[in-house]
Amino acid sequence: MKRKLQPTSDTIKEWVNTYVPDKDLFFLPETNLTSFKEYIDNALVIPHEEFKNHSSYKQVQFANSYEYWNLSKDVAYVLVTQPG
Repeated sequence: MKRKLQPTSDTIKEWVNTYVPDKDLFFLPETNLTSFKEYIDNALVIPHEEFKNHSSYKQVQFANSYEYWNLSKDVAYVLVTQPG
């Protein structure tokens, strides 16, 4: 027997509030950092190794949303910005 489940609008909003990170992250190789100069003033720039060890970014919302396990080995910096 198949059942089609449709979450309510309130359920979807709750999922978004629970699982979607409240910051945007950009993972950059060292060579691309200069391309983002105009945004750096409004962003937190963290070396990737420091980012990986920072407890704030080990939360499930970040790890799953950004698929840390799929990141290129070339990532040298992480830009942390406000959403949007």
